[in-house]
Amino acid sequence: MNSIPQDRFLDLMKDVEHFLVNGLKDQKLDDNVVRDKQQLIDKLKCLKSDVERNTQITLGGKPSLERQVSSSRNSLSILNEIRSDVQFILESQSGPSHAMEFVMSVHVDGKRFEGVGSSKKQAKHNAAEKALKYVQTGVCPDVAKETSPVDVSKETGGGDDNDHNGLDAMATNEETQEESSPTFVLNTLRPGLVAYDLIAETFDGLERCYEYAVTVDGQIFVGKGRNKRQAKTEAAKTALTSLNLSSSQLEDGVYDTNPMQKMADKVQKLIYSKFSEITENFTSPYSKRRVLAGIVMTTAEDLDSAKVITIATGTKCINGKNLSNRGCTINDCHAEIIARRSFIRYLYSQLQKHIQTDAGKDAGTSIFISRNNGPGYKLRDNVKFHLYISTSPCGDARIFSPHEDSASVDCHPARKSRGQLRTKIEAGEGTIPVDSNNSSIQTWDGVLQGERLLIMSCSDKVAKWNVLGVQGALLTYFIEPVYLSSIIIGSNYSSDHMSRAVISRVSGCHELPSLYTPTKPVLCRTSYQEERLPGKTPDYSVNWNQADDTVEVINATTGRLEQSSAPSRLSKHNLYQIFRRLGGELSCITMKKKDVGKSSSYREAKHKASDYQTAKTGLVTTLKGNGLGTWIKTPAEIDQFS
Repeated sequence: MNSIPQDRFLDLMKDVEHFLVNGLKDQKLDDNVVRDKQQLIDKLKCLKSDVERNTQITLGGKPSLERQVSSSRNSLSILNEIRSDVQFILESQSGPSHAMEFVMSVHVDGKRFEGVGSSKKQAKHNAAEKALKYVQTGVCPDVAKETSPVDVSKETGGGDDNDHNGLDAMATNEETQEESSPTFVLNTLRPGLVAYDLIAETFDGLERCYEYAVTVDGQIFVGKGRNKRQAKTEAAKTALTSLNLSSSQLEDGVYDTNPMQKMADKVQKLIYSKFSEITENFTSPYSKRRVLAGIVMTTAEDLDSAKVITIATGTKCINGKNLSNRGCTINDCHAEIIARRSFIRYLYSQLQKHIQTDAGKDAGTSIFISRNNGPGYKLRDNVKFHLYISTSPCGDARIFSPHEDSASVDCHPARKSRGQLRTKIEAGEGTIPVDSNNSSIQTWDGVLQGERLLIMSCSDKVAKWNVLGVQGALLTYFIEPVYLSSIIIGSNYSSDHMSRAVISRVSGCHELPSLYTPTKPVLCRTSYQEERLPGKTPDYSVNWNQADDTVEVINATTGRLEQSSAPSRLSKHNLYQIFRRLGGELSCITMKKKDVGKSSSYREAKHKASDYQTAKTGLVTTLKGNGLGTWIKTPAEIDQFS
């Protein structure tokens, strides 16, 4: 039996890996060779990982004792090490509470591997085992034949020397340690409902102390530590103890009964069901999309009463050369923005019911009632609205989410720009930070001559809605601000980043008009995490709302209807015409009925919504005062139509 030193063997592997990665980089290889090359690289990484845990590698004969111990590392740990981008999805769960069966799946190189187990952890390990076998050997296991759930007690107790499928016998891998941590347990028992806030940071000259608060089930729990992670862990530990929660409940499905999680999953299901309906079971040529958003209404906390109000898709903004000074184009066709514009149209339809009722017509029950302490209308107390987005809104909420665990040490290269206002890229995707050196004012002729059109990111706009409401300026002539009760995210969700982006950044807005206040909608992710949809992004945006009950398709680069190039029903021009028709017939909060709708332009009408404009100024001032940048205004000519 011969052996060679570890360092010499590692040097040999590095040379081979360097040749495969760099030496063949510029060579034209067919698909089969490229696949074989990647599989060989993966095998090298796996072998190198094992060698680094031993003092020497044995050539020929039976593996040494060190090699046997290293081989007992679990498949999930190894797979995550050589393929850090893999994601596991819960496909199904069935059976009685005492004998649950879970099915987890994972995609590797376009192939899907399933695992079955009596717990999610077992199912995940079984799926990882099959995926790892494919990565190491290139042989795809028969995924149709599932093995029976693995007995964890047998896995951890050792077994055959050739059995590499068990949990880590040494119980020292990081994955196992993290899954037992208080923050992991709390996040799993209350998925998407846990938000940590830094409330204090002190330094006594010797050491730094952090104090974090975590909000769970409406209660606040505080923890302290010498670093952020320790403080969060202590806060989570306090929450678990006070709420009588424990890791044993992870296997019992207790967290599935959480009412907010049920509501989030119900909203997602309703949105997808309605989108399937309006796209003819996804057979319509306009069913392809990257992001799906919608607003759902509930009444009196009753999930059975939930109904979809708006649906929208889209991820692009208008090309600057297509701007309209008559309000005929939609500048931002991102899904959540279109869903909100559709919602405004729905609110107008609900106000129309009051006019019809006053005229003696049976228009049905409106979601609005008359205000008790003055003219105008307000939302019924038991009516709530929930915004669903299939992925985190672009900008501050999304840009950091895929890169890190919120509990880990903050080492992201862009960490200093956290919270910064960002703008979307004209006629494209992605966002860039606001340039603090440039003016917040854009000019009409500058954009038409080629200057980049700047539009605030969706994260920034959602944060604005949490201060000003989702109804916009013109509707505040008639109604009190309408706020979202919850924001539900389907993928790329990070509770820390989402909370900062849409709540914490604007929570310091003070001295607002009496009807306005920074709100804190419940933030939640869905149990089913939508997979990333690769491919070319569609240039269109689809919208539907309950009031019109028809589908409209907008060309996202022109901001007009896809087929006719006419203005969308959601354009400023068309919404302004509705406002003018209702003016003089509805009770008004801010002025006399007869004076509503007599403004010389759309811009003037918006500015006469004085309380709304005061609140908006307070929001912009707060963001700028906190060093987060200046809110970018669109060219004034866009709003100067009548």
